[in-house]
Amino acid sequence: MSDEIIKSQEPIICPICSQTMTHIEKKKLLGKLQMYICRNIDCLTKLVVKKDALLLSETENINSDVWQTYKQKKLTLREWKKIAKGGMSDEEQSKQDRITILERFRRGEIIFKLADEVPIILKKNEEPFLYLPNIELHEDRMIRDRVGGAVRVMKGVYVGGSRGESHPERRHVDTGELILTNKRLVFVGSRKSVDIDLRKILSIDPYSDGIALSRSNKKNIEWFIGNLGLVKIETNIEDREYKFNFDGLFLKYMIEDLASKLE
Repeated sequence: MSDEIIKSQEPIICPICSQTMTHIEKKKLLGKLQMYICRNIDCLTKLVVKKDALLLSETENINSDVWQTYKQKKLTLREWKKIAKGGMSDEEQSKQDRITILERFRRGEIIFKLADEVPIILKKNEEPFLYLPNIELHEDRMIRDRVGGAVRVMKGVYVGGSRGESHPERRHVDTGELILTNKRLVFVGSRKSVDIDLRKILSIDPYSDGIALSRSNKKNIEWFIGNLGLVKIETNIEDREYKFNFDGLFLKYMIEDLASKLE
């Protein structure tokens, strides 16, 4: 059991109504149950001591945003103090900061240059920004199937017939390296290479492990898929330092920002 929690010199404040909480100790068959209960009879929030954390177990104010976000969650005393002052838990703060970083990144206020050298010949005034190995190139292709068939209803008489139906199917084309510069997105594989002018890109759909891309001079959608999380984004907000996993959303925003700067 954490001495920090039980022997806290300053009173523990209710994270829901900001009133002072009272320490309660109850004997159990095996050990003791220790908790803090809010003195506000309209609140009666309970924080149960769980080793080095406090679990938000009950409250009368079930419509509270704090209860909806943190019910039955174990957090440190430091985190509960932050929440009582209008802050949030470390996990929620990290989520919010990631959204903030992505938004600043999308607006071009933050620039991540994640490559200094790349295995392609750069053109005049071309700079590398990102290098990703072991990326799979997939393409959506239309597949035509034959369905149905003629049925014999009597001697010499048949009805119906087969017909063709088309549907898209994603196929793995090659595995190689993906390079993003301030002008191009380049895929270099053992069997196929792709050179995409950023100005030709029409849309990008982001995923946790890659992107699906549509461009003006290509009929089929191209997918660039791989373990993007091997690349880390290191940054900070105020005094909080973060190392985020790179993903398709970061890649989408990088491409869009670089494309917007081209004439």
